[in-house]
Amino acid sequence: MTHDTNLDTNLRDILVRIGKELHSDPKNNTNYMQHIEELKQYLQNNKGIAVNKELFKLAILKPINVWETKVSQEAIYYLLSYYIENNNIKFQDVINCLKDAMKDKKYLHDSNLHKLLNYPDEDGISLLHKAVLENNTDAIEILLANDVNSLAISKDNKTPFTLDGISFSAKSALINGMKEQAKRYKENTLVNSSIAFATGFFSTVGLGTAMCLVLGNGASSCRTAVAIGMSLALLVGGVALLAVYSFSPDYKQAKAIDRVLFSKEASLESTETTHVGDNKNRIV
Repeated sequence: MTHDTNLDTNLRDILVRIGKELHSDPKNNTNYMQHIEELKQYLQNNKGIAVNKELFKLAILKPINVWETKVSQEAIYYLLSYYIENNNIKFQDVINCLKDAMKDKKYLHDSNLHKLLNYPDEDGISLLHKAVLENNTDAIEILLANDVNSLAISKDNKTPFTLDGISFSAKSALINGMKEQAKRYKENTLVNSSIAFATGFFSTVGLGTAMCLVLGNGASSCRTAVAIGMSLALLVGGVALLAVYSFSPDYKQAKAIDRVLFSKEASLESTETTHVGDNKNRIV
């Protein structure tokens, strides 16, 4: 992993200024937005900035209270975008530095990481869009492995698949990553549905047993109670199973991904354009 123990002083100062403005509402803070623009310009004009968790820590303030931690999603987005565009560093190392920074700030949680990795810019361009545009297959694979929204839509109604000039290698990485993503979502749904079925089933069996005790020790009464309990258990378990599949966000996302993967647009044969530097994969 590439580290820089001597942080770029100018970059550090910009991030410190951004952090100081986070105590107020960033969206309504002119100074904050000016500092974000300053960060964008600095990153555009400087190459070879080594990845370092301290960069991300400066964009994550200490918790204001037990329930709130101030984070500059914009700053983290542009830092991650920088490493996508300048792909001489493994993107997994970048993500590891981000996670280390979040851990140090006691902010590391799956939901918080997903929020940062799915954050779009003012044009609705997500990090996955950016990775596709830059033909950074390493970043595409790592982002999808971290379950970013592979169906994110930009303000001009473009998903990563429908971006202009998508390369063969980028599309191939998208397809493979999305297949694995859909598989994980289906597995999660299966686990959750099994838990729901078991909970509903055994809870109702317990109810049947309780009915048996209430009705007395008569064999006929107990058999009736158990039969009723088992029937209800199957019904309740089945309803729970159906409910999980009907309302599970993971299952809905998996089906949506499948629809994209099965579409003609997702076919590798339909990739007729390529990114600069990917001419060897061009289909003519």
